[in-house]
Amino acid sequence: MKRFHTYLWLIAILILSPLALDAQQGQDPGENTNPELLKDEFLYEFNGDKPTKWTVVGQSSQLSGRDTYNSNTGHAVRIQTTDALGLLEQIIDLTSDYKTGDEFEGLLHYSVELGSKEEGALRLAMKWLDASGKEITTESEKKFINNDKLWFSHMRSWGTLRFRARLPEGAKRFRFAIEVNKQSNIRLDDFSFRKQDNPTPFVSVLPQVTRFIEVEVGKSLTQNYVVQSYNQQTARKIELTEGIPFSTNLEQIGSGSHVVDLAITCKPTTAGKVPRGSQHSQASIDNGAGQKINIPLQVYSIDPKNPPSVTVKPQPIADFVYNLGAPGNVSQEIELDFENMIDEVKIAIEPSGQGFTINRTNVPYFEKEFPNLNLHIGVNDTKVNIGFRSSKVGTTEAHLVISSPMFQTKRIPLKGIVKQGEAGWREKFSKRKFPNASNTRYSDMEALGYYWFDKGIWTMRNNSIYDGETQEIFFYGDAAELRYEGGFSDGLIYSEDFPNGIASIKVKAGAYAADNAMLALEVSYDHGGSWQRVGEPKAVKADKEQTYTVNSHQPTTFRLVRTNSGSAEGVFSITEVGIEPSPASGRLTHSSLVDLVDFSKDKAQARLVESFDNELHHGALSIDGWRNLAFAGNRPWVSYQQRMQDSGTLNDEDVAKVTLYKATPQGEQELTAFLVSPLLSYEEAKTKELTFRLFKQTALEQDKFFVYIAPVQGGKIGQVLLLPIEQITPGGKLNERVWYDYLLKLNEYEGLDNLKEFVVIFALQSPLGANETSTVYLLDDFSWGREDNAVISVDKKLLAFFELQSSPLDLEVTTKNARESVRTMMISANNSPQVFKLDKPTLPATGGTLSVSIDRQKLASKPRDYGTRLFLSTRGGQNLEVRLFATPKTEQQILPTEEVKPNAYTYRRGNEVVVSAPSLLLAEAYSLSGQLISAAHGPADELVLNVSAQTQRIVLRLTYTDGSKQTIKL
Repeated sequence: MKRFHTYLWLIAILILSPLALDAQQGQDPGENTNPELLKDEFLYEFNGDKPTKWTVVGQSSQLSGRDTYNSNTGHAVRIQTTDALGLLEQIIDLTSDYKTGDEFEGLLHYSVELGSKEEGALRLAMKWLDASGKEITTESEKKFINNDKLWFSHMRSWGTLRFRARLPEGAKRFRFAIEVNKQSNIRLDDFSFRKQDNPTPFVSVLPQVTRFIEVEVGKSLTQNYVVQSYNQQTARKIELTEGIPFSTNLEQIGSGSHVVDLAITCKPTTAGKVPRGSQHSQASIDNGAGQKINIPLQVYSIDPKNPPSVTVKPQPIADFVYNLGAPGNVSQEIELDFENMIDEVKIAIEPSGQGFTINRTNVPYFEKEFPNLNLHIGVNDTKVNIGFRSSKVGTTEAHLVISSPMFQTKRIPLKGIVKQGEAGWREKFSKRKFPNASNTRYSDMEALGYYWFDKGIWTMRNNSIYDGETQEIFFYGDAAELRYEGGFSDGLIYSEDFPNGIASIKVKAGAYAADNAMLALEVSYDHGGSWQRVGEPKAVKADKEQTYTVNSHQPTTFRLVRTNSGSAEGVFSITEVGIEPSPASGRLTHSSLVDLVDFSKDKAQARLVESFDNELHHGALSIDGWRNLAFAGNRPWVSYQQRMQDSGTLNDEDVAKVTLYKATPQGEQELTAFLVSPLLSYEEAKTKELTFRLFKQTALEQDKFFVYIAPVQGGKIGQVLLLPIEQITPGGKLNERVWYDYLLKLNEYEGLDNLKEFVVIFALQSPLGANETSTVYLLDDFSWGREDNAVISVDKKLLAFFELQSSPLDLEVTTKNARESVRTMMISANNSPQVFKLDKPTLPATGGTLSVSIDRQKLASKPRDYGTRLFLSTRGGQNLEVRLFATPKTEQQILPTEEVKPNAYTYRRGNEVVVSAPSLLLAEAYSLSGQLISAAHGPADELVLNVSAQTQRIVLRLTYTDGSKQTIKL
């Protein structure tokens, strides 16, 4: 049975043997049988927050999981500094086995989270030491491995650095050390220092950081690097990208071994950004082993006679005046006219958290030769919408900040004024508004029943709205005249909520009113998922006003529903709707869904299909039965039309979107936005299959996305169960900007034996809102109890390549009920190089043949075992996994002489060895001397053995339920 809360799957799997680390700088050493000289190189052992085998200077902390370079090997360490330097150090004592001139290779992985110093956040501080501890590193080598001026950084993502060092005469020890600059915060992980038996050609370059150069046309600027080039049979040329305005002090680095200073000078002749795209490498060096070592540079240049500029209209910007408690915000459209910009423009409100919002944070750069694009910097005006809304009476000030490379940042003052709103909030339907025709996402809003008036957007569905000919809205004076016919149910709905609640609502009818027409007021606290009637229906009288008392103190949406047919025509007009918002001081806060949702009046559904279609783009998601709730912040789930990046067209279907960006935190309370499904029946469902799709557009580590199964008893939510989404995601994590399809068979999970009725909860949680978060998730294709979900089948679950096999292997893929193409995704173990190739990235919905081959040259140059997981998926179906395995060995060398289970896999996970195979009865781990180390009992398809990571070689003895046995050597 599958479990909730526990992680049974691993991000990367090793098949039959461990894989070597990746190489992003220098030469991948391939197979190295020499012992590792560092102790606890993967940082398994900690005493509190300090690694026990390493010396640390500075504030350190132990990191695990996603915060590490490789979650399969130990931990990582974070080192933070303030006004003093930091250090991570280990002294290696050398034995007499090593001789003068022996070459060693070092490896480290690092990530800079904060680097306040311009020169960089860390540097190598490696030294050869004699018996007394005196440094005896050669001056040439010292220039690279212990240069106190050679600082570098690698922001956010992990950087990989390799270096070489040769044993000088008299050296007895090696100091493996990384120095951390002041006011820095870095992560370090996965180190190595080993002797090289047959030293290969090698190149490494420092600093490892993209240099951003700003220089005026006609002037020059030089950037300096240090290059370590060892064991070269021929001279290595410094290669420059053709057409780039660079020159170097060296055309090449001579054969043999050298550490040299490399100076790259840029002298642009035209204004612009070089290169134009996101790739920054204009210089590279072939390392002599078939790899190019890139030197990243990004150049910005302007013509001082025609500098970048912007004209802002209107100027000055009028004050933003907001009535306290009113829904939505007050906004103004600002025109920005750009000239001579060389890159995208950043737009921001500073300081954040003052109540101002902006509908875009950047203006992308397009070259003028693309006339089909409707945005050209320096050609057309760009419009930006600024909104203001605050919960505090008074005046607040901020600035609209416009910035771009080599552009003098422009700061435009903004003033927001919050009034008590004594007259309340009144909608008079006096002006019908239309969205910009160029924004196709809103082109059909009225066809969907959304109408934009003075105070915002109103929803009118399930009724006829007419003007005699065009069948839309009839303006009777300044009133919108609405015709309600038989069967009318949804009523007139205001599409936004009042965040602090509603004290009372007044409705005024026009001079033309139906006889005895009755209107009821209903409110919703979950954006239309459920409605509650307030008081009794009231009669609509010509030119009369009716008052409904609400007294709610949480986000509230309302609708007016006619409860009888009235006269023969049933036509009446509403001229005004007035709202008296509840005060912000009385707003209720909730810490649990149990306080807010009640399903006692809902009927559980045995089958549900929801595609989130026909909702207003960026409008709060309002679907009958779906509870849409936001704690603390005022940012619920919304409907969203996802624009495809490749073609600029819209998807055929809408999706649900959640983000807490610009939500306003209340004190230290976390922000959470919930989307709760309608009540579902587990007992009556014909299948126990739950499906949905997820898309992570952007995500910050501080923000968490959850999916829960929540039993419901007596109308209330019980103990929720966390669905292990990342465990069932290919590769163990959601990559950004990829749709993932999930099909979960809930009868295969533990803890649901007594489940009768339940809901599914999707939640985004963040400790901060406003500008402190940018996380966005999309959701689509939710279903429960369907019998026609897509199914993918294959003719084999393992493709194994032996002895550099050249001919491809075919995988036959068949489908059932597939509505879209079958997609492929390959995930290698431990960031290892990918040696497998597919003849096509997708198959048609009907399936087909997928041909898999290997890169024989790559496998031959780095002979070892390679394992990859190939995932097949289709919309509305379950991910299917096929294992790919390649080895330079023969089949007889790999497979034991006993009966073999071809679907058996093993991989290491820290101090564990995981064995995955059908029908396992017993798994035993033995040392090479025959001593039993660990055992695990089944029957199961996966067993876990406790084996120290320091134990490199073991023998696995597997016994299956049918009595067969298997031996695997690791």
